[in-house]
Amino acid sequence: VKTFCHFDDTGFGRRIYGVRNAEKLRKIMDLFFAYIPPEVVADQLPKGRRYGIDVEISDEQKRLYRALEDDMMVVVEHDEGLNVIMTPTILAKMVKLRQLLCCPKILDESFRMGAGYEAIIDRLDNDAHVAIFVPFRPAVDYIVEDLCMKGYKAWGLYGGTSHEDQRMITDAVKLHKGILVCTIQYADSFDLETVKNSYFLGYDLTVDQN
Repeated sequence: VKTFCHFDDTGFGRRIYGVRNAEKLRKIMDLFFAYIPPEVVADQLPKGRRYGIDVEISDEQKRLYRALEDDMMVVVEHDEGLNVIMTPTILAKMVKLRQLLCCPKILDESFRMGAGYEAIIDRLDNDAHVAIFVPFRPAVDYIVEDLCMKGYKAWGLYGGTSHEDQRMITDAVKLHKGILVCTIQYADSFDLETVKNSYFLGYDLTVDQN
């Protein structure tokens, strides 16, 4: 960070605001990375399209987002007490904001499912045999539970699942033409050839699992 980034040390952590020594960084990266133009491997790639779906976040998400952005904390009142959602560092705040955009229930179970999830639900009327990928493992169980409550056949899959259970789950999804909800980091560990469409529920497509 000190070598290749411009940054300020704040009371909440280190704020990175720019890149420096970019040419030196490029020379180091060239030792380990190679860029292959798309046209070189075009005939080896499967046919398919990937495009973004713009969704306006819900009023609840807006309120929570502003609170986390401005105050770096949210206080949620429950009958049994308070749930104080803290973001003591910039990195912690970034993770919480991404969780909020993916599935607000990750932050507190009293929150709704979020506008991104509802946008996917609206599209299931035409095709309910899909895969939904998420960057946060806790979102899997919340989404599966809500889908089942809505009458869909849904299963969840994430790292730590045994090979036998993984096969049983993917076979069930194929047999019943159901919905698989899976962490994006785990997506390459199985084949779901019967699914024609998949969704990534998050701010941007990333293979990181938080």
